[in-house]
Amino acid sequence: MSGIMPTPGAGFEKAADDREWMTFTFWHEDTILIPVAVNGVRTTAMMDSAAVASVIDLAFAATAKVPLSSVSQAFAGPGGKFAASRSGELLVSIGASPMPLPWAAVVDLSQLSSALGGSIGFILGQDILRNRVFDFRFDTNKFSVRSNALGLDTAGLTELSLARGVRREPTIEIEIEGREPVAAAVDTGNSSPLLLSAAYAKRAGLSPKRSSTGLSVTANGLSTNRLVTLDRIRLGHLDMADVPAEIFENWTADGSPANIGMPLLAGRRLVFDFGHDRIWRSPLTAASLRRDRSGLGIAAEVDRLVVVHVASGSPAMAGGWKRDEQIFEVDGQRIGPSYNSGDLWRWRFRPAGTLVSLKMKDGSVRHLRLGDYH
Repeated sequence: MSGIMPTPGAGFEKAADDREWMTFTFWHEDTILIPVAVNGVRTTAMMDSAAVASVIDLAFAATAKVPLSSVSQAFAGPGGKFAASRSGELLVSIGASPMPLPWAAVVDLSQLSSALGGSIGFILGQDILRNRVFDFRFDTNKFSVRSNALGLDTAGLTELSLARGVRREPTIEIEIEGREPVAAAVDTGNSSPLLLSAAYAKRAGLSPKRSSTGLSVTANGLSTNRLVTLDRIRLGHLDMADVPAEIFENWTADGSPANIGMPLLAGRRLVFDFGHDRIWRSPLTAASLRRDRSGLGIAAEVDRLVVVHVASGSPAMAGGWKRDEQIFEVDGQRIGPSYNSGDLWRWRFRPAGTLVSLKMKDGSVRHLRLGDYH
């Protein structure tokens, strides 16, 4: 593990209104990871509001003594359709808030754990999220869970009303490059600003000047997608320019043709009340969203970065980079367990024109000049 995960079952403090304030990790500023316990066994969970049902890792299910069943469940998402077995009954606890579930989908989450540099034992889906109110404070990395929004102080926050898609997923209208508004799934498990189905992009006549390729981790494996930059989108009262987006050719989600992720949701504070189809958030700025300028898709291991994808037309492709190459230092700083928890991971997002020195397995040093490529 890289040390970036919240300590499962970590201690908490009491808020003024007697709620529990617990610590969460905002991994790479785009993924919410929180401590939970399943049948009393602690683990780290990812919050995924687009998941209709919660998911338990196959190996962790055995550790937590969660019974398995012979019943199979079909799922569909942007990355494809897949089937998973159901577990038996289980008890999920977030702090002092226990929630019994009749079942969860049982899936091998090892690829997700590898991508996040730690062990993910559980994914919180709508079966849990719509029964609690979650209040996240990103300036302090604290969150609380409550049964309802009565007495919740939302002063200074903007309320956004949600609808529900055909799979009962939470949705919100988004306007893309002046086209008719479209319902987009609100997906806290999506680390990209915006995902689009290729069919919608074609139907809407979206034709970005440049595009590239990217690699995404989905519930049923890895997916290679098209990376583009949209000139303008409108979400609520916020207009944003130059928004990075991913277009999925094999989009099989039965619901919305678009999906907005945490980069378009998170501010200083974010409150989810999915049970009443609403969220509150602090104002967002229209500042440019963070984007990769290297073209290297990488997996962080204990003492190295392993290249898992080289984006087409990127600085990395121009520099002759290949899959499976290994990086041991970035600008003289060694890759170690703290890579994801400090600031070193930000090197791929530095301004265009930045020259980065990368030390390889054989001791040689390669230089990569960052640049915009989509």
